[in-house]
Amino acid sequence: MPTSCPGTGNPPSPPPQPEHQQPAAVAGWILCTQIGNDHFTWFGTTVAKSRLNFLDLLRAGHADYVVNDAALAYMRRRALAGPVIGRLAAHPDRTFADAAAWQAHLQQLGVAALEVTPDPVRIATEGALWGSVTAHGLDKGLIRDVNQRATGTRDQRAIGPHI
Repeated sequence: MPTSCPGTGNPPSPPPQPEHQQPAAVAGWILCTQIGNDHFTWFGTTVAKSRLNFLDLLRAGHADYVVNDAALAYMRRRALAGPVIGRLAAHPDRTFADAAAWQAHLQQLGVAALEVTPDPVRIATEGALWGSVTAHGLDKGLIRDVNQRATGTRDQRAIGPHI
């Protein structure tokens, strides 16, 4: 096991656990995320291991939130309620400069006031982050490389359909 996240000097990630058992932040650990392929590798450290965090990292520094076809498809796949998707799709504003503008938009549409499962703010936000990734062309050629520790095999799949 490495003593730090490569290139950061931070401690390594905690031992792997099933996703449903992983807390949003693991006390005392800094999580290392690696994104790469045969031609490059990028490492980043965060205190959160979540879909929101991963999608934020994929935006590569872009701060915007985008409601485009990819975002709406993501929201449908994640079972966001049809009326919420309808409100987002029907609104003329589709690009938001930052998290504050996005949250204000969700508030204006009444999405933030909904108390249902799945959480509509979370799913809509994940969708808008994925929309930003695709709007900037950052989704081209992405694969998900899943290391199967028990068998030593690797499973690579296109990220888009699996996010």
